[in-house]
Amino acid sequence: MDSIEIARRSYAAYAQDDREALEALVAPDFTFSSGPDPLLDREGYFERCWPSHGALVAFNLVRLVEIGDDEILVTYEAER
Repeated sequence: MDSIEIARRSYAAYAQDDREALEALVAPDFTFSSGPDPLLDREGYFERCWPSHGALVAFNLVRLVEIGDDEILVTYEAER
């Protein structure tokens, strides 16, 4: 599975309240960044971001760009 597909499936798992599926997709060395959450590691992501997953029910993935071998830039619109 390529990185873009992993990103797509990750956002779908988040929206579908499927932590088990999301945990299976993200690598042990996973990092996540957004404006309020720069450079979270895997554990930090689940601690900080997962608790609010219920507030978002759908994502429209506007842009997915692979940057090098290990980074994906995602721009999305979320439905609350």
